[in-house]
Amino acid sequence: MTAPLLQNTELMGALLDAYPAPTIVVDDDVRALFINQSARRALAVETDAQYQAAVLERGGHLLHCVHENDSPEGCGRGEACKTCVVRNSVKNALTTRAVTRARAVLQLDTGTSTVDAHFLVSTATVEHAGQKAVILTLEDISDLVKLTSMLPICYQCRKVRSEESYWVTVEDYFKQKADIEFSHCLCADCLEKHYPQER
Repeated sequence: MTAPLLQNTELMGALLDAYPAPTIVVDDDVRALFINQSARRALAVETDAQYQAAVLERGGHLLHCVHENDSPEGCGRGEACKTCVVRNSVKNALTTRAVTRARAVLQLDTGTSTVDAHFLVSTATVEHAGQKAVILTLEDISDLVKLTSMLPICYQCRKVRSEESYWVTVEDYFKQKADIEFSHCLCADCLEKHYPQER
Protein backbone atom coordinates (compact mmCIF):
# COMPACT_ATOMS: atom_id res chain seq x y z
CA MET A 1 0.00 0.00 0.00
CA THR A 2 2.82 2.48 0.76
CA ALA A 3 5.06 1.77 -2.24
CA PRO A 4 2.75 3.40 -4.84
CA LEU A 5 2.32 6.39 -2.51
CA LEU A 6 6.10 6.91 -2.26
CA GLN A 7 6.50 6.55 -6.02
CA ASN A 8 3.91 9.22 -6.76
CA THR A 9 6.13 12.32 -6.79
CA GLU A 10 3.20 14.58 -7.65
CA LEU A 11 1.36 13.43 -4.54
CA MET A 12 4.51 13.76 -2.41
CA GLY A 13 4.97 17.31 -3.69
CA ALA A 14 1.37 18.13 -2.79
CA LEU A 15 1.87 16.71 0.69
CA LEU A 16 5.03 18.78 1.26
CA ASP A 17 3.29 21.87 -0.10
CA ALA A 18 0.50 21.37 2.44
CA TYR A 19 3.03 21.33 5.29
CA PRO A 20 2.94 24.78 6.97
CA ALA A 21 6.63 25.06 7.89
CA PRO A 22 9.22 26.18 5.31
CA THR A 23 10.60 22.89 3.96
CA ILE A 24 13.22 22.22 1.31
CA VAL A 25 14.25 18.80 0.02
CA VAL A 26 18.03 18.98 -0.47
CA ASP A 27 20.87 16.79 -1.69
CA ASP A 28 24.15 16.08 0.12
CA ASP A 29 25.52 19.52 -0.90
CA VAL A 30 22.39 21.27 0.45
CA ARG A 31 21.18 22.05 -3.08
CA ALA A 32 17.43 22.50 -3.33
CA LEU A 33 15.61 19.69 -5.12
CA PHE A 34 12.11 20.79 -4.06
CA ILE A 35 10.88 23.89 -2.20
CA ASN A 36 7.46 23.76 -0.58
CA GLN A 37 4.94 26.61 -0.77
CA SER A 38 5.72 27.89 2.72
CA ALA A 39 9.44 28.09 1.95
CA ARG A 40 8.70 29.77 -1.39
CA ARG A 41 6.77 32.50 0.43
CA ALA A 42 9.54 32.92 3.03
CA LEU A 43 12.22 33.08 0.33
CA ALA A 44 10.16 35.33 -1.99
CA VAL A 45 10.19 32.70 -4.74
CA GLU A 46 6.94 33.81 -6.32
CA THR A 47 6.98 32.82 -9.99
CA ASP A 48 7.67 29.57 -11.83
CA ALA A 49 10.78 31.16 -13.34
CA GLN A 50 12.07 32.09 -9.87
CA TYR A 51 11.35 28.56 -8.67
CA GLN A 52 13.26 27.02 -11.59
CA ALA A 53 16.17 29.37 -10.85
CA ALA A 54 16.10 28.41 -7.15
CA VAL A 55 16.18 24.64 -7.75
CA LEU A 56 19.74 23.29 -7.39
CA GLU A 57 20.88 26.46 -5.61
CA ARG A 58 22.67 25.80 -2.33
CA GLY A 59 20.96 26.67 0.94
CA GLY A 60 23.26 29.58 1.77
CA HIS A 61 22.38 31.27 -1.50
CA LEU A 62 18.64 30.70 -1.04
CA LEU A 63 18.71 32.05 2.52
CA HIS A 64 21.06 34.94 1.68
CA CYS A 65 23.60 33.77 4.23
CA VAL A 66 26.36 36.36 4.75
CA HIS A 67 28.93 33.56 4.35
CA GLU A 68 27.76 32.32 0.94
CA ASN A 69 30.50 34.30 -0.81
CA ASP A 70 33.32 33.70 1.69
CA SER A 71 34.81 31.38 -0.92
CA PRO A 72 34.78 31.75 -4.73
CA GLU A 73 33.13 28.29 -4.86
CA GLY A 74 30.15 29.62 -2.86
CA CYS A 75 28.04 28.15 -0.08
CA GLY A 76 29.59 25.25 1.77
CA ARG A 77 33.16 26.04 0.82
CA GLY A 78 34.10 28.84 3.24
CA GLU A 79 35.64 28.54 6.70
CA ALA A 80 32.36 29.47 8.46
CA CYS A 81 30.57 26.72 6.53
CA LYS A 82 32.45 24.07 8.53
CA THR A 83 30.34 24.94 11.58
CA CYS A 84 27.08 25.69 9.76
CA VAL A 85 24.22 24.02 11.66
CA VAL A 86 22.14 23.61 8.49
CA ARG A 87 24.94 21.96 6.50
CA ASN A 88 26.02 19.75 9.42
CA SER A 89 22.43 18.71 10.17
CA VAL A 90 22.00 17.58 6.54
CA LYS A 91 25.31 15.71 6.66
CA ASN A 92 24.36 14.06 9.96
CA ALA A 93 20.94 13.02 8.64
CA LEU A 94 22.53 11.37 5.61
CA THR A 95 25.23 9.65 7.68
CA THR A 96 23.14 8.39 10.58
CA ARG A 97 19.67 8.38 8.97
CA ALA A 98 18.48 9.88 12.26
CA VAL A 99 15.96 12.68 12.49
CA THR A 100 17.79 15.72 13.83
CA ARG A 101 16.63 18.97 15.43
CA ALA A 102 18.96 21.80 16.32
CA ARG A 103 18.77 25.50 17.03
CA ALA A 104 20.75 27.78 14.75
CA VAL A 105 21.54 31.46 14.50
CA LEU A 106 22.11 32.35 10.87
CA GLN A 107 23.47 35.69 9.77
CA LEU A 108 21.40 36.75 6.79
CA ASP A 109 21.86 39.61 4.36
CA THR A 110 18.62 41.56 3.92
CA GLY A 111 20.07 43.74 1.16
CA THR A 112 20.37 46.71 3.50
CA SER A 113 21.72 45.12 6.66
CA THR A 114 22.79 41.89 8.33
CA VAL A 115 20.37 40.25 10.75
CA ASP A 116 20.69 37.33 13.12
CA ALA A 117 17.83 34.94 12.37
CA HIS A 118 17.04 32.16 14.83
CA PHE A 119 15.82 28.86 13.39
CA LEU A 120 14.86 25.43 14.58
CA VAL A 121 16.49 23.21 11.95
CA SER A 122 14.97 19.76 11.44
CA THR A 123 16.28 17.12 9.04
CA ALA A 124 15.16 13.66 7.99
CA THR A 125 16.56 11.41 5.29
CA VAL A 126 14.34 10.11 2.52
CA GLU A 127 15.36 7.56 -0.10
CA HIS A 128 13.65 7.07 -3.45
CA ALA A 129 14.79 5.06 -6.48
CA GLY A 130 18.19 4.50 -4.89
CA GLN A 131 18.82 8.20 -4.30
CA LYS A 132 19.03 9.83 -0.87
CA ALA A 133 17.81 13.29 -0.08
CA VAL A 134 17.10 15.21 3.10
CA ILE A 135 13.89 16.93 4.09
CA LEU A 136 15.11 20.19 5.66
CA THR A 137 12.64 22.23 7.71
CA LEU A 138 13.56 25.72 8.89
CA GLU A 139 11.20 27.12 11.50
CA ASP A 140 11.78 30.78 12.37
CA ILE A 141 11.94 30.99 16.18
CA SER A 142 13.22 34.58 16.34
CA ASP A 143 10.10 35.81 18.16
CA LEU A 144 10.37 32.98 20.68
CA VAL A 145 14.03 33.81 21.30
CA LYS A 146 13.10 37.45 21.88
CA LEU A 147 10.46 36.39 24.38
CA THR A 148 12.96 34.33 26.34
CA SER A 149 15.67 37.02 26.31
CA MET A 150 15.91 39.91 28.72
CA LEU A 151 12.97 42.33 28.60
CA PRO A 152 13.31 45.95 29.74
CA ILE A 153 10.62 46.43 32.36
CA CYS A 154 9.82 49.53 34.39
CA TYR A 155 10.59 48.81 38.04
CA GLN A 156 7.77 51.13 39.13
CA CYS A 157 4.74 50.39 36.93
CA ARG A 158 5.95 47.04 35.47
CA LYS A 159 5.32 48.03 31.83
CA VAL A 160 7.56 46.43 29.20
CA ARG A 161 9.43 48.41 26.52
CA SER A 162 8.78 46.92 23.09
CA GLU A 163 11.20 47.06 20.14
CA GLU A 164 9.44 50.21 18.95
CA SER A 165 10.26 51.88 22.33
CA TYR A 166 6.60 51.91 23.33
CA TRP A 167 5.75 51.03 26.90
CA VAL A 168 3.00 48.44 27.15
CA THR A 169 1.63 46.27 29.91
CA VAL A 170 3.17 42.83 30.35
CA GLU A 171 -0.16 41.34 29.34
CA ASP A 172 -0.31 43.37 26.10
CA TYR A 173 3.31 42.56 25.25
CA PHE A 174 2.80 38.80 25.50
CA LYS A 175 -0.55 39.02 23.68
CA GLN A 176 1.12 40.86 20.76
CA LYS A 177 4.25 38.68 20.60
CA ALA A 178 2.98 35.20 21.42
CA ASP A 179 -0.82 35.42 21.52
CA ILE A 180 -0.72 34.56 25.22
CA GLU A 181 -3.68 35.57 27.37
CA PHE A 182 -3.30 36.17 31.10
CA SER A 183 -5.80 35.41 33.80
CA HIS A 184 -5.55 37.30 37.06
CA CYS A 185 -5.58 35.95 40.57
CA LEU A 186 -3.81 36.61 43.86
CA CYS A 187 -0.82 34.71 45.17
CA ALA A 188 -0.90 33.58 48.80
CA ASP A 189 1.39 36.41 49.96
CA CYS A 190 -0.72 39.15 48.35
CA LEU A 191 -3.94 37.57 49.56
CA GLU A 192 -2.63 37.66 53.13
CA LYS A 193 -1.22 41.19 52.78
CA HIS A 194 -4.25 42.83 51.10
CA TYR A 195 -7.12 40.63 52.27
CA PRO A 196 -6.14 39.18 55.66
CA GLN A 197 -9.79 38.73 56.58
CA GLU A 198 -10.19 36.21 53.71
CA ARG A 199 -7.68 33.80 55.21
